[in-house]
Amino acid sequence: MRTRSVCIFAGAGCSRALARLPVQADLARQLADWEGRQSHPHFSRELHRLLEKLEDLELILSHYQNRAYPRRGRGGSYRQDLMFLRVALAGFLDEELQTRADTTVQESAQLLEQFLQNRGFAQEDIFVVTTNYDLVLERIFERLFGPGSWCHPGLTNDSDSPGRIPIFKLHGSINWMEDRGQATIVGASRTSIPRIVEPSTMSLTPVAVRRSGYYFVKEDRKFTPILIPPLYQKEHWLRQDNEYWSQIFNRTWNDAFRGMGASTSRLFWGYSLPPIDLDMFTRLMSAFEATPADVQVEIVDERDNTPMIRFGRYLDLPIKTFSDGLVNYWSDSQT
Repeated sequence: MRTRSVCIFAGAGCSRALARLPVQADLARQLADWEGRQSHPHFSRELHRLLEKLEDLELILSHYQNRAYPRRGRGGSYRQDLMFLRVALAGFLDEELQTRADTTVQESAQLLEQFLQNRGFAQEDIFVVTTNYDLVLERIFERLFGPGSWCHPGLTNDSDSPGRIPIFKLHGSINWMEDRGQATIVGASRTSIPRIVEPSTMSLTPVAVRRSGYYFVKEDRKFTPILIPPLYQKEHWLRQDNEYWSQIFNRTWNDAFRGMGASTSRLFWGYSLPPIDLDMFTRLMSAFEATPADVQVEIVDERDNTPMIRFGRYLDLPIKTFSDGLVNYWSDSQT
């Protein structure tokens, strides 16, 4: 990636603030409710009950990862349950964003435009690092800068250029799709390098030979999204028997934090720096060790000052904090 001076690091709180998408317990609960309204179940009975009762999607993803990819033996039905959970998550997030896009995306795009003007930041100065699966920032950039204004450099078929804002998606994206073979053939193969395909351009099609589960289908091909757990056991997902996943995520993580280390403005939006995410801690500490002397770090979070305390404690940097709502994501007024 070309050197860019402004790094926006977006966590789940950013999507909640800018598009009112559910996160954490709300996401698990609403996903279970959404699945219950479908004509064909997305989930096995066990998985549906876990979502309803535990309301912890991160923990459930990790549990199914352990069962699907044990150190010995085969994962049985858990591998398919895990695949169909990713399909449901992508379908739900895409549908939720579409219902909010006209109002929330337009409002956020206007605020972003004013923010960039106030700071003197140009489109070619910015890159994004995000833990989010959704396409909130992509839609905002499209509204402000037009179609083709962003790219996902982690994918081998999506390249960085001066007119496109790189978005490094550390945990995958709902539009990163694996071609799983012909839609009419039973089973799921891995037939090609993953590529960007918008969920809204595909149909969710039930798996006829199972009591639960869907694929995305387009032009007689079936697809599943590439998503890895946001906190636990990310390294296990990258060690699956699939060279494409390793290539995508190694490139994404390496380029993202290399770019952060060279940036002079780092804006953390809606990211709480959870202590359990040791992979992220390690990468952030390395990036900040290479920090230029004039770096400016700003943190925005709607909830409280927990992220500021964690960043200040672990990274030992001068930090400005903004809070209290949507407007402050694009504000210059220190609280």
